[in-house]
Amino acid sequence: MTGLRGRWETIQHGPDIPDVICDTGHNAHGIKWVGEQIDRISCDYETVWFILGLSNDKNLSEIIRYLPRNVRYVATQASSARAKDAVEIANALTDEGFNCSMERPVSQAYLNTLGKAGPKDLVFVGGSNFVVAEIL
Repeated sequence: MTGLRGRWETIQHGPDIPDVICDTGHNAHGIKWVGEQIDRISCDYETVWFILGLSNDKNLSEIIRYLPRNVRYVATQASSARAKDAVEIANALTDEGFNCSMERPVSQAYLNTLGKAGPKDLVFVGGSNFVVAEIL
C-alpha cells in the first residue's frame, strides 16, 4: 500500500540467469532476519553472492555478527554522502574471515557480480536503503 520496494524483492529469476533478491534490512536487526533467510535458502543455490553496502551510522561489528558465512561478499559503497566506505566494510569482513572483495560504485559491483554468477547462483543486494535504491 505504501509503494515501498526492496523488502525481500526478487528482481530477477529464470532458468538461465542467476536469481537476484534485494532487501533494505539496513541495521543489525534487519541483517539478522536477512541472514536467517539466506541460510534457509542457500542450499538451493550453488553460490550465494552478497553485495553489501552500509550507511556510516550503522554499527559494522554488530552487523557482522549476523551475516551468513557460507556466501561470497562484495563490499560496495552507495553514492550517498552517508555511505560507509567500502574499503572499511571489506577490511572488517576479511578480518573476520569472510570471503570478501570490494567494488564500487554499486552499479559496477552489481554488474560485475552478475557477470561472475552462474544460472544456479543467487545474487543478494542489501545492507542499505541507498544500495538497494541504486539497483532498483
